[in-house]
Amino acid sequence: MPARPSRPPSVASLSEQPPPDARRLAPDRLEQALGAALRRHERVHFPALPGRTNHISAGVLVPLHLGPGRAEVILQQRPTSMREHPGEISLPGGRQDAADADLTATALREAHEELGIEDPRVLGLLSSYPLYTSDYRLHPTVALLAHDTFQPNPAEVAAVLRLDLYRALAQPYLQGIPWDLGGERYVCPVFDIGAPRVVFGGTAQVLYDMLTVFAAAVGAPVPETRVSTLTWADVLR
Repeated sequence: MPARPSRPPSVASLSEQPPPDARRLAPDRLEQALGAALRRHERVHFPALPGRTNHISAGVLVPLHLGPGRAEVILQQRPTSMREHPGEISLPGGRQDAADADLTATALREAHEELGIEDPRVLGLLSSYPLYTSDYRLHPTVALLAHDTFQPNPAEVAAVLRLDLYRALAQPYLQGIPWDLGGERYVCPVFDIGAPRVVFGGTAQVLYDMLTVFAAAVGAPVPETRVSTLTWADVLR
């Protein structure tokens, strides 16, 4: 959404944020609330970005692990040796194979190949997001994990990372970087999770969408997005 940015002081990374005082649901109740929130969620198919066709559909999984007082999205850092999006923090996923019934099947297959995730429980879908750095478009499926132990494929995963949605909601505000598009100025969310690189671009948009659904599920507001001290030069290096 367009916003009038005001530059705040630097914010600690999400890994450094203190646990919030917000209401926390038991995992079984949170699963039910998330399913209901996803069914109510208005999904959007955002148009291609300037200079891009964004015609390559990628099924990505938003893996959630729920524990006592925790609700974590599992992320991964791509090896710097990869040809596309080297070193970036992403969600497990990839292009649809001919054998995949749909993009949810793609997301589940890729999550198994990349992280060893088996038999997650699908909860619903989020909006689709075009990427600026390639012609891919992300189609996210939210799924619940039975455990939080992984077998990462070293050819595709350099590190397994986590974003606790409760901690994200506890921030006084979310960080964003201004971006001019079609004569409008937007503040695009970025997430500092304490890794060497921040989460930006399409993956950050998916996380923001997931955070919106999570906030609705637990009855909490989403923090305002304000301009970060980070710049695009910082996140793209």
